[in-house]
Amino acid sequence: MKYIVTAYDVIRRTTLNNSTSPQAVCNFLSCELEALEECFGDHYEKMLEDIVLIKDLKEWCHGEPYEEGAKVLFMGKAFERNGEPEEQEDSSPYCSEIWTPCPKFKSECYNLIYECLVDYLAWFIFGEAAPYLQIQASDGGFIFPNSDQNGGTGADKDWFYLIRRTITSTCAKKLKRLKRKIEAICDRGQCQIFLQLPMFENCGSECDTESKTGSTTLFKDKGRRRR
Repeated sequence: MKYIVTAYDVIRRTTLNNSTSPQAVCNFLSCELEALEECFGDHYEKMLEDIVLIKDLKEWCHGEPYEEGAKVLFMGKAFERNGEPEEQEDSSPYCSEIWTPCPKFKSECYNLIYECLVDYLAWFIFGEAAPYLQIQASDGGFIFPNSDQNGGTGADKDWFYLIRRTITSTCAKKLKRLKRKIEAICDRGQCQIFLQLPMFENCGSECDTESKTGSTTLFKDKGRRRR
């Protein structure tokens, strides 16, 4: 199954520990559909079809010299060696200025919103996965593991639910930022296809953002209509 977001995106862009198993996160990538289907409508399927396929790329190897233009795979993403001088420290592509991420999509319009989009998706999936990543099922039922990852009395439940609410709040902010990004692009006269997105008129609960009172409220389009 093809998805826009990767397990490494979720781990890297949220507060999940870097030692988190990507496989544990992979089980929740299908939540991407819930996050985007109603807000993006048919454009979601179009975006999946527009993803640049990664073929025949070797994994980045620490210490190996790469010439300008070389492409590698690292944590599920493709990177290209740019013209920046070699760094003294051989950092991974995610942390290095000598590597440039390859475009995720063929369409420039989709690439313009990619960073905001994947930020939102990472936090949405984090929120869906968190209860199952933090609560373990055992022969004696569900437990909150202690800091040593063993059973016992478990972590404080109130603290856990506070974190869950914080994740939801952060997710809502990421979604609001995505919508503002799309609006700014359209206001510049670019990518008018975005004006057909359902999020501008008929967005459902997946596109709720928090009001000042802490409840949720649908996106308001401030008079904007489909053209």
